[in-house]
Amino acid sequence: MAFEPIFLAQVALILLVAKVFGEVAERLKMSPIVGEIIAGLVLGPVLHFVAPNEFLGQIANFGMLFIAFLIGINIKFDEGKKDIADSALIAFVVSAASFTAGMIIGMQIFSSFEIGLFVGAAMMVSSTSIGIKSLVDVGDIRSKAHDIIITVSKAD
Repeated sequence: MAFEPIFLAQVALILLVAKVFGEVAERLKMSPIVGEIIAGLVLGPVLHFVAPNEFLGQIANFGMLFIAFLIGINIKFDEGKKDIADSALIAFVVSAASFTAGMIIGMQIFSSFEIGLFVGAAMMVSSTSIGIKSLVDVGDIRSKAHDIIITVSKAD
């Protein structure tokens, strides 16, 4: 697929709207990631300003890899070894619940089993990263909740 200027415009629109929605969420005392996710939903499935394509998919994959890298820098792998069995169970339950909820929501909103599977898979793979990013955004990086989410992420 050849690069087209429309792709650059779509990325610019996504970044601009995500930043605005993130700022609004932050002023409402929420994590900016909540606003950024809502911005993605508004631009994509709701208003259809941005359609999925290979280029945006690659940019999204790179973004998820970059977030995982930044989160991984702060992880100390020696911590939490004693809780790994419990965390593995929690990771399985959270992944199953995220997938199921995403699939049901996707099927209800879009009336499509395939889209439901896609939304479920997207929620499943991003649920732990979003939790960690939210805690980092609010400055709660050394709390018990942060430690539990990190241990669950390791087990995941």
